[in-house]
Amino acid sequence: MKTAAPDDITARYHAIMTHCQQYAGADTQRSIRILALNFFLFFGLLALMYFARGVSYALVLLLAIPAAFMLVRLFIIQHDCGHGSYFKSRAANTWAGRFIGLFTLAPYGYWRREHDVHHAFVGQIERQDVGYIDILTKDAYAALPPHKKFFYRLYRQPLVLLVLGVPLHNIVLMRIPPLSRRRWDGRHFLSFDDAWKSIMAHNLCLLAVYGTAAFLLGGGAVLAIYLPVIVMAWQIGGWMFYVHHHFEDAYWQGGEDWHPHAARLMASSHYALPPLWHWLTGYIGLHHIHHFSSAVPHYKLAECMQASPDLQNMNRITWRQSLAAVWLAIIDPAAQKMIRLRDIVS
Repeated sequence: MKTAAPDDITARYHAIMTHCQQYAGADTQRSIRILALNFFLFFGLLALMYFARGVSYALVLLLAIPAAFMLVRLFIIQHDCGHGSYFKSRAANTWAGRFIGLFTLAPYGYWRREHDVHHAFVGQIERQDVGYIDILTKDAYAALPPHKKFFYRLYRQPLVLLVLGVPLHNIVLMRIPPLSRRRWDGRHFLSFDDAWKSIMAHNLCLLAVYGTAAFLLGGGAVLAIYLPVIVMAWQIGGWMFYVHHHFEDAYWQGGEDWHPHAARLMASSHYALPPLWHWLTGYIGLHHIHHFSSAVPHYKLAECMQASPDLQNMNRITWRQSLAAVWLAIIDPAAQKMIRLRDIVS
């Protein structure tokens, strides 16, 4: 039987949830305007990159930076569609999410259900490897043989994990469906067969779209333009997702010690960024609100926080603190902290 949350945690949880529910649900006209603006800016920047090739590839790479941020914003819209919060119609959310997936390269059905696992079990040690970045507890790391400790330390290096690993996973490895039914079933919200269908159908659509683009514009041009955009977009998105759940006091518990109320209060950060940076990243840095109510679309997150002093002060981390968080690679459930590998490495 799961341990009950303390009364003060439960009361605070319900108070914040009640507040967030006032901002739940889509404003259809606002959603359409934002989606249209994002596609206009995104495709406009890609067109500028195409014509800039004749001037300087350095200019192409410079233009790839704002284009990557626009792609991040499109992914946040796809993310809202996955939660059913961007449009009122379920069908509109599904088809918009699938269409945006042609540019983010995220297979919508597969990604959506993996992300649902992350939301349902946020902060739970046993489920952290589904829809999230692998992270070990202090005891689990200590029990590894030396060669596996080496590979874990290598995996958790920021350059490997965030600069190389996230783009590699989302651009290349997400094209590969699950290989073991036995390891899959029972741990995911999507069946093994449906995961195959989602990924392979998405791959066929990508082949058609980018094959057509390569035929019309040239394969070299498509690669030179889109590769830096998609790589940078996933690096930015990977960094944001990392910061959302990697901070010193982040809630991580297992077994009967885990409780959903405590997890929603303490497992997700409020990334305190300047307004422009929040806009560029689709306000997803207000991640603590998103985990309280995924029914709040991204364009209402700031309004929701501004109306609640409790949300303004909750789990707040600054840019400087987020830089230090890249070295937090171990969960210490007893201390209720995330710690650095060098604090325990032997």
